[in-house]
Amino acid sequence: MKNSTAINKTAAITDANVGTELSKVGVTVITMSAAVIIGYFYKKWKYFVFAIPIIVGFSRVYVGVHYPFDVLGGWLFGYGLAWGMLSIWVILKVREIKRGRTWINYL
Repeated sequence: MKNSTAINKTAAITDANVGTELSKVGVTVITMSAAVIIGYFYKKWKYFVFAIPIIVGFSRVYVGVHYPFDVLGGWLFGYGLAWGMLSIWVILKVREIKRGRTWINYL
């Protein structure tokens, strides 16, 4: 009887930790997405901003939290996600300009 409850407790603990790997890769996804979007709008800051996800990614590998391909996948996914969002924004912006409406006022 004792062994079966110990096995059940171990199974419950391992089931609770299933989603943590994706959340760790989320750091690289978010930093790369932010770098792409900020680099798109602020050309002067592009190289400085792109250094941040690179430093974060290498630090994740150095600390041993990720494998290099986890970080590379996070960078690629974040880059694609940001360019997808920017593409939608540009399409909407061009459509509204053609209609003669400006919904974003630049200072």
